[in-house]
Amino acid sequence: MIIQNSVIFRNILWKDYPALERFMDAFTSGSRGDSAARRHLNRLSLYDSLRRATYARGAFLGSRLIGLILGRCSTTPLHPEASWFRFYNILALNKSPQGRYFYKTYRFFQQTDQRLLSACHEDFQGELLFIAVHPRFRRQGIGLTLLYCFHTYMLGRGVRQIFLFTDSGCCCGFYDRQRFDRLCAFYWPDTKHRSYFGFYLYKFTYTSGSAVIYS
Repeated sequence: MIIQNSVIFRNILWKDYPALERFMDAFTSGSRGDSAARRHLNRLSLYDSLRRATYARGAFLGSRLIGLILGRCSTTPLHPEASWFRFYNILALNKSPQGRYFYKTYRFFQQTDQRLLSACHEDFQGELLFIAVHPRFRRQGIGLTLLYCFHTYMLGRGVRQIFLFTDSGCCCGFYDRQRFDRLCAFYWPDTKHRSYFGFYLYKFTYTSGSAVIYS
């Protein structure tokens, strides 16, 4: 248990990249199989989002990163150098059979997400790219605070509607509770069988003069 007042919320800087990687490594702990390949997969996901982000904010307990949110709207990305780290992790994944399998699966996820977006005729001005809290520090309001800061950023730039991709391997209930609306879904390998793995597209709409309320 931590005290919220001891957590600092601030923008992500270049010097934070090692802390970002350690943060992502926490989601690899305890996984079966090639742990190195899983680390590179998680870091690829991180840098793929970071290279496009116009908003990058972290929750720090001392020097330790315990929460992260990334998003974008129609402005210049903050961390274009993340493309190099993305490329390095792609190369690292392709050095082993399991790594190549992970990368192929990752590409399938990306392609499926884009198909969902293409089938949705909505006008979006922004995207929530990534949000996560370290497993040891969940259920303490850190994710809600990060999301509130992100919504404030989007409202300040006149964004009316954002979207996000997620899947049944993530905590979709978090988005449902925070008033995101599920637009469409794709179930694999059977597109109509909801007991299979699900890919989801969500949206959040900002109304004029609205305040973001959390439960």
